Amino acid sequence: MPDFHAMLDSDYQAMIRGEFSETVVISNGTLQGQSNGIFDIPYQELDLDTNTVVMSQKPRITIWADDFAFPVIRQCTVTVRGMNFVIFSIENNGEGALTLWLEKV
Repeated sequence: MPDFHAMLDSDYQAMIRGEFSETVVISNGTLQGQSNGIFDIPYQELDLDTNTVVMSQKPRITIWADDFAFPVIRQCTVTVRGMNFVIFSIENNGEGALTLWLEKV
């Protein structure tokens, strides 16, 4: 029987690097690397009766950490879809994937 975690990691890597991924360039100011990731653009949902923001989402991209030869940390710059961002928060899933929360520069 195959190792479930290894199979899950392999599928997750394939998703991050595969069909729905986009090219991402990350720089720490000295080094620069390019790979693929899944990018979510920012959005807001409004209550149409009050025009109040009821849900808001910052842009984020999910990458595989081992795709970069340097540690991806806060304040690294990210270029995706020709837009430039800086990383303000990182979620590590403990399995090798990082979700980078971004702010436009």
